Amino acid sequence: MSVASFDLAVWDAAEEQARAAHVYAELVGHSGLRTWARGTQALIAYWTGHPRQAIVHVESGLDEAATGAAQARLRCIEARAWSYLGGERRRVTDALQAADDAHSTDPGGDDLYDEIGGEFGWGPSRHAACAGTALLAIGNAMGAVTHARTALERSPSDPFGNLVTERAHIDLAAAELALGDLDATEDSLQTVWGVPVPQRRHSLTDRLAQMGRVLSSNDWRSERQAADLRDRIEAFNTEAEARALPTA
Repeated sequence: MSVASFDLAVWDAAEEQARAAHVYAELVGHSGLRTWARGTQALIAYWTGHPRQAIVHVESGLDEAATGAAQARLRCIEARAWSYLGGERRRVTDALQAADDAHSTDPGGDDLYDEIGGEFGWGPSRHAACAGTALLAIGNAMGAVTHARTALERSPSDPFGNLVTERAHIDLAAAELALGDLDATEDSLQTVWGVPVPQRRHSLTDRLAQMGRVLSSNDWRSERQAADLRDRIEAFNTEAEARALPTA
């Protein structure tokens, strides 16, 4: 429920449901669900503009997390939170290194992250995509390109790869745009345009909105190709907004 609310950007409900999941995990003594819920609370804080609160949730989750996927997910979320705090590039790279260490030593077999999987899963494509998002936010466009491409390359063989494909394409497009390659940017978005309206979740539309703002900047204002791409992003997001839930 929390993830569904997150996808629709219904933040109060998403936070309440993630908190309820954590309480339930405490009651039944499930450490995996506790850390997953803390990570989800951190993601909600990150997406709603509260990166320091996100870090608080991550630190709380790390106190309870087993080695492997649980720690890797939390560390990747931590990196993304630090990426939005100015002057914290070293903390971003440190968190990503800790995430890689946890991911590489994951013993597998966790009843939530591995056996149930799905939204709870944390495979190599999701891991790479999350790292790419953090690198993009601190201006490391080449690193973001590398990680987004890694996420896409690993997606077909990753049982949880379908969770990252479109957003990895958008991050790749944004990184190519930062490198000044508008043709590559458009190429990277071709898969995204085919996403059906009911599946245009917030993590896609918000990324595209950020790209639209870049395309509106002075660097691209006089480029007809950039204007056309900006218009297509606006149309894509407007169609998505039409299916949004009411706020009251």
